[in-house]
Formats: sequence, C-alpha cells, structure tokens
Amino acid sequence: MATNKYINNLVKKGNKCLTDKDWKKGCDIFNELNNLIPDNYPVLINLSACLTNSGNLKEAHEIISKLEKLTPLNIQVNYSRGCIYELEKKYDLALKSFKKCLKIDKDHIDSWIKCAIILRRSHKYQDAVGIYKHIIQKDPNNPDLIIDLCDTMYENNQKDESEKILKQLINHDPKNSNAKKVLARIYHNTPGKKEEAILLEKEAEGSITF
Repeated sequence: MATNKYINNLVKKGNKCLTDKDWKKGCDIFNELNNLIPDNYPVLINLSACLTNSGNLKEAHEIISKLEKLTPLNIQVNYSRGCIYELEKKYDLALKSFKKCLKIDKDHIDSWIKCAIILRRSHKYQDAVGIYKHIIQKDPNNPDLIIDLCDTMYENNQKDESEKILKQLINHDPKNSNAKKVLARIYHNTPGKKEEAILLEKEAEGSITF
C-alpha cells in the first residue's frame, strides 16, 4: 500500500507537470494517483486536463463523464467538457457545455469568453460582438477583451467602430502591441492606409527607428 508520503510526492510532481505543461508525464502521474486514490475529484480533473492537452480526447471524455456522476452541476467539469468539444470542432456541443456553466453561475467569465470564441469560429459575429460587450461591462479595463471585441467587429463589417475603439486604446496604452497589430490588419485592408499599417506593425515589433 502506498504511503501518504509517496502520494504527496506524486501530487507535487503532478502539479509541476501542470505548471510546466508536461501533459504526457502528467497523464502518467495522475493515472497512477487515480489507481491509488480512485474517484478523487482533484486527481480526475487534473487527469482530464492532461489527457485533453495531450490529444487523448476520447479518454478525457470518459474521465469527464465519471466526474459528472461524482459532482453534478460542477462548473469546472462542464467547462472542461466544452473545451474538449471545442478541440474536436464540435462547436454546437461546446457552446451547449459553456452555456450550462453559465446556468450554474451567470458570472463565470471564462465561459462567457468561450461562448464568444465559439460563436466567432462559427461565423456568428454579431452574437459574438454582443457577448464581448456584455463581458466588457463587467471588466471594462481588460485590454485583451477590448482587442478581441474590435477584431470581431472588423469581421462583422463594423470597421469604423473597431478602428475608433482601437485608436482610443492605443492612445491610452501606447505600448499595446496587440492593439497595434489588429489596427494594422484593418489598415492593410483599407484603401490609402497601407503606410500607416506598416508603421503600426513596426511599432508593435519594436523595430521603429528615428
């Protein structure tokens, strides 16, 4: 029988694998832990993460199904299921899983973001824009969300609004390279804006000279 010291040592190694994103080794460690302490939620949820990120999606589904029986209406379990479906490009099922998370907790930001990403990949840009605006109301100072909103707006033929928001963001945060890259992409596809696009790209890369 494994000692507590041995199990604790395995847990530390497993957690290090998660930090290092060493998914294959993590699978081995958490599988061993699952054999030693079956039906343990932290072990199973970490095992599912390692399986998902190493591409073992069928096995990840099996672990998630087990977790669903052990912990019904668990946000992390449903979120993990959605991520697996997303990797499988089963976007309707992924969206269903993320919406289930939001039924459990309407303020689960990660699920809102995933819904927006899935809708965008499904070319439902207007719906994605609506979700990004909803999220930004809750987190108005998050530049990454604002950039994603602008990128989606551009895809939804809202170029002028997207450009306006990006310019405001860059004025507020001149070192934001991601905002400059998105604005440069817009300018590359705007007549007469090619030079501005190139300048923004150089600024984003830090290669501008005077």
